[in-house]
Amino acid sequence: MIALTLEKGFREVSTWDEVFEMPGYTNSLNPEKEELKQILGKYEFLTYEKCGLSNCGTPHGTGYIVETTSGKLTNIGSYCGKKHFSVEFENLSRDFDRYYRDHKARERIETFQRTINSKLSEVANIENDFGSIDTAYKIQQFFKGKSKNHLKTIVQRLSKMVKDNDPNIYIDKMLSKEEINAREVSGQKIFLSTKG
Repeated sequence: MIALTLEKGFREVSTWDEVFEMPGYTNSLNPEKEELKQILGKYEFLTYEKCGLSNCGTPHGTGYIVETTSGKLTNIGSYCGKKHFSVEFENLSRDFDRYYRDHKARERIETFQRTINSKLSEVANIENDFGSIDTAYKIQQFFKGKSKNHLKTIVQRLSKMVKDNDPNIYIDKMLSKEEINAREVSGQKIFLSTKG
């Protein structure tokens, strides 16, 4: 549940009890005697509680906390809001949803701004160890988009390199007996294949 605070910020509300304890809350608001003033919050709970309108009472888990001009608060779903408060409810709920989306977007931007220096540092470390990220990305996109035109074995080996986090490129080569002996004497690693 998200409730709008007086400072036009949002606070998280996690239980129905927190909704019911809000000052001015009633669970039997008569929509014929009340005029909608504003939407204070939007909620989504796994458990259902009855609609706060006196002529409804249908259990629901998603909806809005509304305030009337008399200062009363209650919870109503979108259907009841449209039915009893018509276009006014639709306009207020649309404005509230847009304001909340903007608020969340600003939060994400602020979080990103706080962490951007550490992210840039991570990129620099990766580029120092493995080369330009831009180059790696271009190569990845090349094989991702055009791999159908290349040998399957190349794409499979590159995928295996990524999966194994192994930057080494291995080449299969048939060695003569003399080459095998020379490499064994020099201490080079030789990986033998059982393929014919």
